[in-house]
Amino acid sequence: MPSNFSKEEWLRERIRDRAERQPGLAAWRAAHPLQAEIWLAFCGYADSAFESMLIHRDADTFERSTAAMAELSTWLTNSSPQPGESAEETFRQFLSAGMPAEYAFALTQVRPKKRRGRPVSNRRPVLLAVEQKTLCPQLSWMTLATEYCQCRKRSHDNVRCRDRLRIQAMELDEMLTRLGVQKNHAEFSTQ
Repeated sequence: MPSNFSKEEWLRERIRDRAERQPGLAAWRAAHPLQAEIWLAFCGYADSAFESMLIHRDADTFERSTAAMAELSTWLTNSSPQPGESAEETFRQFLSAGMPAEYAFALTQVRPKKRRGRPVSNRRPVLLAVEQKTLCPQLSWMTLATEYCQCRKRSHDNVRCRDRLRIQAMELDEMLTRLGVQKNHAEFSTQ
């Protein structure tokens, strides 16, 4: 997105429409269908936020839209930003994960609110595992846990690692449903 993005630019073409016509999106979407759908939903909520403030002057809708953007970004970025983590470091992490530069830059601009309680953790590995399961349905949850579990155990187990991954996959599915993310490319079974 250009740095001089204005209300007039947005009125001519919405953010999601711009994202959908970016070069490389089709290839990225084929390789990472779930991440692409979450990214496009993020862009849709960005459009909603713009519309609510620029056209309707609706602070409640703006707040709901930005909250949805923040939640979606936690699945794409692994968690809320760590203390001392710069936007540049986050941007580089996105690039190394294969995300197109335009998308990586946009995501570094959104910083979710720090919430009380247990920190958001393990979301990105869960997203990657679910996406892998989507692309290769024959993979078992135990195989995925062995690859994506962040517990640092030498040997992953059924109870803690596999079942935790499956439960978090169900949480991801619930979030996708709640926020209206299109899952037609990303249907998966948590069974």
